[in-house]
Amino acid sequence: MPNNEGLSDQQYDAIQWQESVGCAAFEAGKARAIQQGMNAEKMPRGNHRWELSWAVQDNLMRIRQPESGFEWFYVESVGHTEVLGVNDITHRINIYGQAKLQDGILYLFRPTGMRVPKVPSGHYLPNSQYRLCANIAGNNWRLRDEPTSRLIMVDGYKGSWHNNYLDRGSHLFHLGDGVICPDNVFHFIDPDLEWEWEAPGVEHHCKDV
Repeated sequence: MPNNEGLSDQQYDAIQWQESVGCAAFEAGKARAIQQGMNAEKMPRGNHRWELSWAVQDNLMRIRQPESGFEWFYVESVGHTEVLGVNDITHRINIYGQAKLQDGILYLFRPTGMRVPKVPSGHYLPNSQYRLCANIAGNNWRLRDEPTSRLIMVDGYKGSWHNNYLDRGSHLFHLGDGVICPDNVFHFIDPDLEWEWEAPGVEHHCKDV
């Protein structure tokens, strides 16, 4: 099948792989995630702290509740949640909110009673589709602007995350804008929320990086 979509060769090859071998691997992983979910403890309702990470041996994404130690696997995810930070040693993203797992799909919900968030000062990044993943070799985190393929290395994630996609692998995505704070942490801005800017005009005097 010729590449007539204006994609780069790398993007085109990746799509072709997903449509052949990738689909088989995805379906097999989904079946394992569903089976594991049926045998595991039920996810607790309400607001909780959670940890998200890539389970290398299982080749699946994992959500873990640190208080109980229980964990579940998933192959797709979508929703809104609060990111508290990251762990550079375990390469886990720490979140707070509600979570529901159904048929291998993880649904995330904002915590109840959430206050109007404030946007911190820093380097503003416009609304886009950003790919997230751990950079294990460098003990930091990647932030890739998908439309432009621009890669930025940050020291962590925080804020109101709009998780709209999981690429059947270890990459999560944020659909929205954000701010890279002075500590080099990317602060998510969920466009579905009404935000309060800490400094008037911060969206104008912030610089791209």
